[in-house]
Amino acid sequence: MVAFKVRGTDLEPHVHLTVGKLAVVDAFMKRFKLTDREAATKILSNGVMDAMELLGSRYVTSMTQVVGRLTRLREAIHVVYEKVLAGTGETVNRDELRMMFDQLHEETKKLADPQKWAQEEGRLVEPLPDTAAQPDYPGARPGLADKPTNAPREGAPVLGRTGKVWGERKVRRGEITLEIDADGLYWKFPDIPDDTVLHFEEFGYRVWKEADGAIVEELLVGPSVSSTRRLTRGEEVIFRAAEMGEAYEKAGTQRAHGAGSPGLGFDAVYGVVHAIARINNWLENHGVEAWVRRLRDNAPPGVEYVWTTRTRKSGQSLADRQYHISAVAEGKVHDLYTIDLTVPEGPPDPNGPINVKVTGVGPEILQYGSPPTRKSLEAWEAAPANEKPPIDYVEPPDPLKEALGHRTGPEPVRATNVAVARAQNALKRLTRVLDTTILKRTYDQNPAWNKAIDAVTEAVGRIDRQLATRPADPALLGQIDAAITAFDRRAQWATPDDLYRFAADLHNLARD
Repeated sequence: MVAFKVRGTDLEPHVHLTVGKLAVVDAFMKRFKLTDREAATKILSNGVMDAMELLGSRYVTSMTQVVGRLTRLREAIHVVYEKVLAGTGETVNRDELRMMFDQLHEETKKLADPQKWAQEEGRLVEPLPDTAAQPDYPGARPGLADKPTNAPREGAPVLGRTGKVWGERKVRRGEITLEIDADGLYWKFPDIPDDTVLHFEEFGYRVWKEADGAIVEELLVGPSVSSTRRLTRGEEVIFRAAEMGEAYEKAGTQRAHGAGSPGLGFDAVYGVVHAIARINNWLENHGVEAWVRRLRDNAPPGVEYVWTTRTRKSGQSLADRQYHISAVAEGKVHDLYTIDLTVPEGPPDPNGPINVKVTGVGPEILQYGSPPTRKSLEAWEAAPANEKPPIDYVEPPDPLKEALGHRTGPEPVRATNVAVARAQNALKRLTRVLDTTILKRTYDQNPAWNKAIDAVTEAVGRIDRQLATRPADPALLGQIDAAITAFDRRAQWATPDDLYRFAADLHNLARD
């Protein structure tokens, strides 16, 4: 398409002056509750110039094509005349010649009236949507309103604000509204009142402000909405590094989301701060957030993950942030990991130290904190019985491990040996299976089950005792975990003979 320019030419000021005299400016100000007529005129002028440049470019391109067709018609007619004048004796096809003249006339008319051409083209353009209809902010999901939460309960005292108690305000999807100012369109979120939790029911998101000014965001992790960032523009709530000043531009700071991260299901504006790239990209996007995304993608049936951040700002820059990973299962929130990050005071330094440490490990990390990957489970199920591959588990990504390996400050809370703990957790799962799925279904109907269940229970007890008294052998414990996991997955179809064989396998593993 041939480019047609209005901006940067003598036409630009004329467009602005002409638009400023139109009544549409007043209607526009009223619709979007604007008070600055000059700003409204600027917005509309930009829109008019966009349309002029687009339509003008199409006109020039179309007319270039028309001229090309005219040239070809004239050449064809010229050939006919040359043949006649040269006396070649060829018969002239009068109908064909008349048709070429008609085509030449029609193509010439297209060049004669640009306004008529623009009106015809305008009929082909789809009308703009009704400005009264508000578009929906991306990321809404059904069934999230009543999910359990760690947010302050309504009526609970506010720490640090004597005599104050927490309230809750439910925010509907339509309250995130598309607005316009001198810089263009933007999404307006409700302000956070003091001592109030804003609950975005249709997004699985809560946010509140603590007494020290920290912004806490809690998100029930969902499908990524990163592909809609050009629409949501959540990070544009604060300036880019180049607009923040020389120190930010030299440091190459980036706008870092809190829990309301597009990759985790919601592009929220509240916790966005400036942070160096090593925090935003390395520690967060490729580190702790990547971990949460993998947990989401490999969540066991009935389990969802919650991502919570507590962000303290220094101006528009990050001062410190706490990351908290939880699981929602069986109607409760199960706390898994807490990681703290602090940033040195002063101007942003791209090479400055990043102080990261684990400050909390929940008691149920072994049940929910490292689920088996779906890919390895599928491979295990597809493999023959005598060629079962090892089962992989969701572990922290390398950038996060590296960051934690260079931490300063006190040592984090540590769980017991992970392999031992995982095997112990597998035994607990197996015990629940014996107590519910198998026992309830068959115990009263077939006495043969009694001895089979007793055999497995004895084997479980033997392994459990040895886990507590002997040095850990990760390879052997992995076999125990895999054997129990495999049995868990087929327990509801088990027979007494299956239980006897399984008990024998456990005894053999204990003997090894």
